[in-house]
Amino acid sequence: MTTVLVVDDSAVDRRLAMGLLEQNAGWTILPAAGGAEAVAVAFKTSVDLVLTDLQMPDMDGLSLLAALRRDKPDLPVILMTAAGSEDLAVQALRLGAAGYVAKRSLAAELSPTVRRVLTAVSEERSQQTLRSRLLSRQETYRLEPDLTVLMALSRHLRHFIGDVWQLDKTT
Repeated sequence: MTTVLVVDDSAVDRRLAMGLLEQNAGWTILPAAGGAEAVAVAFKTSVDLVLTDLQMPDMDGLSLLAALRRDKPDLPVILMTAAGSEDLAVQALRLGAAGYVAKRSLAAELSPTVRRVLTAVSEERSQQTLRSRLLSRQETYRLEPDLTVLMALSRHLRHFIGDVWQLDKTT
């Protein structure tokens, strides 16, 4: 069973997003009218994903994202807003958001975006579980002075070390 927390100060927009997500079998959808309420629900309930509006009076979506990243770094957060821009989406993704959906595109993009994020999280958790069971590993590379290959090795080592030390993606 998948639990999605929908956070929006607008009851109409919150109900719309919840209605779109409720069409997915096996998903439980929980409401929250603002960021502070969302934080409380996220800590009391086992939530698999948070979908939050960006502009809210008590705690905006980016502040909610920061609070959840600090205390629940593996909980994916998708931002949605009516006043969307590419700059805002980039900022949200840099802060650790798992995705971004413009409210004008909710009907077409919300469920596929949530499914994609949940699938990616599930696959990543499976990979982390597998890597946590790794007992021994040895790798040997023959490298030439090729920047592309060296950058690929750097990314590979960062990924592996991050898994071994159980670092979240933003660390």
